[in-house]
Amino acid sequence: MFGALAAAPGPLASAARWERRYVLCLLLLDVVLVSVAVGGGVYLRFGEPAHVTFVTGAAAFLLAPTWIGLLAIGGAYERERVRTGNEQVKALFESSVRMAALVAFLAYLTKTEISRGFFLLALPGGFLALVGGRLAAQTLLHRARRHGRCLHRVLAVGNVADIEHLLEQLRRKKHHGLQVVGACTATAAGQVAEGVPVLGIPSDARRAAAEVGADTVAVTSSGVLGREGLRQLAWQLEGSDTSLLLTPELTDVAGPRINVRPLGALSLLQVSEPKFSGASRILKGAFDRVIAGLALLVLTPVLFAIAILIKLDSRGPVFFRQTRSGVGGAPFSLVKFRSMVPAAEDLLIDLTDKNETGGVLFKIRRDPRVTGVGRLLRRLSLDELPQLWNVLTGHMSIVGPRPPLPCEVELYTKDARRRLLVKPGLTGLWQVSGRSDLSWEESVRLDLYYVENWSFALDLMIIARTVGAVAAGRGAY
Repeated sequence: MFGALAAAPGPLASAARWERRYVLCLLLLDVVLVSVAVGGGVYLRFGEPAHVTFVTGAAAFLLAPTWIGLLAIGGAYERERVRTGNEQVKALFESSVRMAALVAFLAYLTKTEISRGFFLLALPGGFLALVGGRLAAQTLLHRARRHGRCLHRVLAVGNVADIEHLLEQLRRKKHHGLQVVGACTATAAGQVAEGVPVLGIPSDARRAAAEVGADTVAVTSSGVLGREGLRQLAWQLEGSDTSLLLTPELTDVAGPRINVRPLGALSLLQVSEPKFSGASRILKGAFDRVIAGLALLVLTPVLFAIAILIKLDSRGPVFFRQTRSGVGGAPFSLVKFRSMVPAAEDLLIDLTDKNETGGVLFKIRRDPRVTGVGRLLRRLSLDELPQLWNVLTGHMSIVGPRPPLPCEVELYTKDARRRLLVKPGLTGLWQVSGRSDLSWEESVRLDLYYVENWSFALDLMIIARTVGAVAAGRGAY
C-alpha cells in the first residue's frame, strides 16, 4: 500500500501531490486495520459465525465505517495533523474514545444487549492496530525522506543567525522533511549556507517562494517583517497552497501549553504552566501501574529465561541494583538485569578517559565490562525489564526523563535540574531519539522538552516509537 512512497515525487514536485497520496494510503490502511480488529473481535468472542447474535452482527457491521467516520471528523486525515506523530496519536485516541462513548450511549438509549466481550476485544485492539499502522507508515515516510523524497521545500525568512539555527536543527532531524532551498534576509546577497542562496529581503518572501517553488515559508525572526509585514505575508500566501510557519521566541514550549487568547483585534499567545499535578498526573500514575503490573505477569516466563541465561554466562547476581535520583532528587533503588561483570563499578575508574559522550554521562561503545549475554540484553533493551517493578512501586513511570545517578545530579545546571520535576521513565524521548548516541546536551534538551510539554498523547506516541527504536537497536550499547 505504501509502496507509492518509494516512487513518490522528488523534492521538486508539489508537496500537496504526495501528501494527498499519503493521506489516501492512511485512510485505506485504517479501513483494513479497523475491519480486521472488528472481525477478530467477533471471531475471538463467538468462534463460529452461527453463534453471533443478530444485534451484535449488526453492531459489528456498522462499527468499522462509523469508526472511520469519527476518525475523519476528528481530523485524523487532515494534512496538518498527519505531519506530526503526536497529533496523529492524539486524533486516534480521541476518536476511539468517542467511538466507545457512542456505543455505550446507543446501547443505553435503545436498551440493547450487545456483547461486552466483543467490544472489549475490538475497540482496544483496533486502537492499538491504528497506532501501529501510523507508526509503520511514518517509518516508511521517514525512510523516503532520508533518500531525498517526500520533502517540503522551505523558504526561510529572518536574521542570518536564526536561519543558521534552523538549518542546524533540520540537518539533525531529517525525518521532519523540511528542506530549506532559499532565504530572505536583510543582507539580500550571497548565501546563508551551501545550497541556500539569499533571494532577497524579507519583504520579497512571496516572490522568492514562487521563484524556487517553495511550499512552506518559515519566518525565523518575526521582527524582520514587523507586525504589518507579517500580516501582509500571510495574506499574500492565501490560496497559494503555501504553508506559513512562525518560530516562537519561546524555545521548547509547544502543544498543550500554547493557546491563542483574543484581545480585540490582537491575538496573544498564552503559555500555561507545565502540569506537574492534578487529574492528568493521577491518570498517568494509574496507567503506569496497570501497564507495569500486566507486563510483569505476561513476561514472567521471559524474565525467568533471562535470569537463567545470566547465571549460565557468568558468576554473580542476576539483578543489578543502583541508587538513582527520582522526583525532587529523592533516591531510590533502580533494578536491572546484570549485564556486566560483578566488579564493574570498581573497574570504572580505569575507563574514565575513554568516555565517548562528554558531559556527566559515561558511555563507551565497546565496554569491556559487558558480558556476552549482557551485550545481547542491551541490544534488545531486555536488561531494562526489571524496572517495571520500579514503575509498579511508584518510583518510576513508563515514560519520563532518564533516571540519573546522584553524582550526575550534583553536576546539574539549574536548567538540567528541571528533569527532577517528574518521575524518571523506563522510556522517553531520549530512548526513541538515539539513546547512547546522543550527546549530554541533546539528552538534557529532550528531557526538558518532555517535562515542559508532557501530555498523555505524547506518552502514547513515545511508547509506540519505543517499539521501533528497540527493534532497530539504535544507540544501544
